[in-house]
Amino acid sequence: MPYKNFEEYSMNVTDDVKERYKKIIEDLGEDSSRNGLLKTPERAAKAL
Repeated sequence: MPYKNFEEYSMNVTDDVKERYKKIIEDLGEDSSRNGLLKTPERAAKAL
């Protein structure tokens, strides 16, 4: 059977983890709303 690539996320879990990553970024002194970091929390949450 060929490899089938699909993405499936629990939005509740993803949103919770995304907010935690956003807080970590802010705790490090960064602006989580700046262009280069705007999508980082979501990318990190989905990577897990």
